[in-house]
Amino acid sequence: MSLLRYGARFLQGKGKACQVILVPRRWKKTKKKWHVPHTQRKMEPSFNALKHFDDNYRHQFGDAWPSIRLGLLSSQKYGALINNYCLVEETEELMKKLGAKDFVQPVAEELEKMNIQDMMEEDSSISDSEHTDLDSNQVLEDSSSLFQEHTDINRIDSENLTRQETMFADKQSSLEEQYIVAPGYEAKMEFLLSSDAIRNTELNTSVVPETEIKRIQKPLSISKHLRCFIPEDINTARFPASKMDSHGVFLQYYAMDAASVLPVIALGISPGDVVLDMCAAPGGKSLAITQTMFIGGLVANEPESSRRRRLKSVLRSYIGFDESNLDVRITAEDGCEWGTMEPDTYDKVLVDVPCTTDRLSASNNTNSIFAVNRTNERWQLPKLQSDLLCAGLQAVKPGGDVIYSTCSLSNQQNDAVVESALYQCQTDLNIEVAVVDLSPLTQCLGHIFHFSDNIRHGQLVLPNLKNNFGPMYFCKLHRVA
Repeated sequence: MSLLRYGARFLQGKGKACQVILVPRRWKKTKKKWHVPHTQRKMEPSFNALKHFDDNYRHQFGDAWPSIRLGLLSSQKYGALINNYCLVEETEELMKKLGAKDFVQPVAEELEKMNIQDMMEEDSSISDSEHTDLDSNQVLEDSSSLFQEHTDINRIDSENLTRQETMFADKQSSLEEQYIVAPGYEAKMEFLLSSDAIRNTELNTSVVPETEIKRIQKPLSISKHLRCFIPEDINTARFPASKMDSHGVFLQYYAMDAASVLPVIALGISPGDVVLDMCAAPGGKSLAITQTMFIGGLVANEPESSRRRRLKSVLRSYIGFDESNLDVRITAEDGCEWGTMEPDTYDKVLVDVPCTTDRLSASNNTNSIFAVNRTNERWQLPKLQSDLLCAGLQAVKPGGDVIYSTCSLSNQQNDAVVESALYQCQTDLNIEVAVVDLSPLTQCLGHIFHFSDNIRHGQLVLPNLKNNFGPMYFCKLHRVA
């Protein structure tokens, strides 16, 4: 064995025999000592993800971040989306045995009561004004005044109609709140994703032209067919694997994060709506859309072939999807091009964009977006998300609604993308969009999900140990024109 191979060092001591010390060549000599370098362990993508989250989210969430982080790294809690295409009574009986309860329909009933109460308040204010006007115009002296009475009543009805329209316009105006937004995020969001952005002092949006974003209220109704069960025991995280019902045709339920149903609930699908799910794989939200039993048609789009196969498998197992199905169509288009391919087409659009998938990235190293070779792809996410949302706003009809959603905690992928897309719609696409207030929905769900209180435009479900759902961000946008 060659001593030179090991970088042999010969030490000659006075009056002593020659000694040979074998030293690896990569070792360095500092002064009079030989030091063994520390072995640098390979950074796994999950390690990179957690470091990125710690650098960014501790500034975004402050003192709340440690508890959110703990929830993010703990076992996720699931819900069971009931399949209406199999024996529902049989599935509900199974849910009772598992100690689970439906959280969707109680919320639907509560929202319906709120809607009725709002309508009654409107009718009451209108009827009071009608009563006052009629009292001053109902003095009849004899039968010869019948014609004059008829004329007066028609005039009063016309005035009341005008008054109602004015009151409705005034109420709508009073519900609108103006948000001043510094746009131009397209050029900056790549940098914002890096932890160094937090410490950068040159990031100044005051020089960017400002635009106004309207915030409106809109009644929300939920299909009576949509149901998702969650365990009543906080220690129960997962449901057993779904099985076929007694007919042996379809699976009984689809296990998913219960927070993932919220974007579909917020979409407010009505009977006959034609819906576009722009980024549909793996298929949970598309399946939830079909479970409303309201759709006049569903287009589930997924450009990536492997994910599209997963989407087809889910729909085939639960609703019997095949290529000849006219109600559900699976496509493989670039979502960013959808606005030019089919503009002003859909009643509702769901834009559940690719994101950093924070919970998965924190614990999984397989095909992670935080892998070193996917860094550029990760930095490009906000621009891609903004383009997809713009395409969705082009594809929806005027008067229709769009839900933008992610499973990320990042403000740069959530509110910032909404602001960027709305600025682009207003300046480049001549599309008027308003942000819909979803606070009535979150008020009804506050005992189940933990919502962040520092989100500007949408709603964000935060992971926590009590009910460990999320993260899930969703924002509802109404296309005015």
